[in-house]
Amino acid sequence: MNPGFLIIGAIIFSIYLYFMFLNIYLANKKQKEENYPNLSDEDILEAYEDNNK
Repeated sequence: MNPGFLIIGAIIFSIYLYFMFLNIYLANKKQKEENYPNLSDEDILEAYEDNNK
């Protein structure tokens, strides 16, 4: 097998992973804004700490 195929495949896979994680991050951010528009990051952190004591 030619090493060029491996390098090209790794590049394509890396680009795929980048856009997949970017999509997950942006979808999560949009969902948080739509479902909890008045909730700040501090409120989320306080609720998380209270529930996990």
